[in-house]
Amino acid sequence: MCPSYSIAIHGDGTAIFTGKAFTDVRGEHHFRVSSAGLAALEDSIRSKNLWLTATSYGPPPIDGQATFLTLAMGTRQHRITHDEEQPDVPMAIRRFEQEVMAVVHADEWIALTPRIVEQLRVDGFAFQSREGTELLERAIASIRDSDEQAMLDLMALGVPLNAGMMDLARKHGRTRIVAALHERGISGDAGSTEEH
Repeated sequence: MCPSYSIAIHGDGTAIFTGKAFTDVRGEHHFRVSSAGLAALEDSIRSKNLWLTATSYGPPPIDGQATFLTLAMGTRQHRITHDEEQPDVPMAIRRFEQEVMAVVHADEWIALTPRIVEQLRVDGFAFQSREGTELLERAIASIRDSDEQAMLDLMALGVPLNAGMMDLARKHGRTRIVAALHERGISGDAGSTEEH
């Protein structure tokens, strides 16, 4: 159940989030980070001397608990590998990873928020598609704190709805989503009403 994803941030401010498994948003999505956020990360790499850290900490990571951090500047590259549970990972590395997560709002790609729905809209995401339906289904069923307003925003953007969503919303106690689906004529497993 551990989220599997990658984040790439380039020197020109372009960034890519790629959701692989156990994230609300899946696939590759391009966006930009602020110049202030980018500058802060560059300063952090220098101040924490990350170029001088070891390349691995502890035994080889167990699948699903691994973190791979790659720094690259020109032809210079430094890759750091560690298990999330490994206690001897320097605090500087952990703090930098948290800084990266904050700059790209990674938690919001993992557990959907209105900010990410808006980012997807700006980027031309095809909400009225099977991908849109799957995104909403994952958000409704998420064990993480996905934002119900984000789900309502998806509905407003024309995500195709289905009876399974009502069942998921009831199962996960998403009362606002149950009400919104009911308003749109979605009844759950007893019926097969679908709105496009």
